[in-house]
Amino acid sequence: MRCAISAAVLSLAFSTAAMAAGFDCAKAESAVEKAVCADSALSDLDEYLGRYYSAALEALGDGASCLKADQRIWLKTVRNPCGSDSSCLSAAYLARLTTLDALQPGASALKNVDLPASPVLLTAIPPEADAAAPAGTNAMELRGQLVHEQEDANNMGFAVKPANGAAMAFVYDMSIGNSPSHDIVRGLIEGGREGLFMVRGIATSEGGFSDGACRFVFRVD
Repeated sequence: MRCAISAAVLSLAFSTAAMAAGFDCAKAESAVEKAVCADSALSDLDEYLGRYYSAALEALGDGASCLKADQRIWLKTVRNPCGSDSSCLSAAYLARLTTLDALQPGASALKNVDLPASPVLLTAIPPEADAAAPAGTNAMELRGQLVHEQEDANNMGFAVKPANGAAMAFVYDMSIGNSPSHDIVRGLIEGGREGLFMVRGIATSEGGFSDGACRFVFRVD
């Protein structure tokens, strides 16, 4: 975990091949760490991701804890299974950079790296303080337009509406305003932003989004 989430330290005396890695290559132990240290391109990507991750945490404000948890999941389920496969690692890093690209200020945004088409994270909505923790861990993901659902009394709030099917609220009316992240969603809705969005979270036993868990809002197109 030290690799991708630590702050970039460019002044350390690394070997030439691992000069830009976001961790001390002298202490590399895992197959992933050794592969990154042995490949200058992967080393650069690791340093870039350290920079992107740090800037994204700051940009997300009270949603930063959600990104921290998501980063741990990404490391465990996406990056680390690559082992020493450089192609796999490169693809994993580039996709993750795309995910965090919209949260970058001008100073940290990459100017010379072609990022792949992949969902782009716009905001992370923390669990509501008075909400019950989700009973399970079943992931829920829905794509569509962002709307303010106001007709369904049991499903009122900021919602995602698929092309076919009913809108599903992910921030309920009674909670709107509890987090700065809600303002970002409101801006997308009230600004009439067109395109395809994706909301990811944890499902309730009834099949809706749990407001006791983090919810991530992505631009897909």
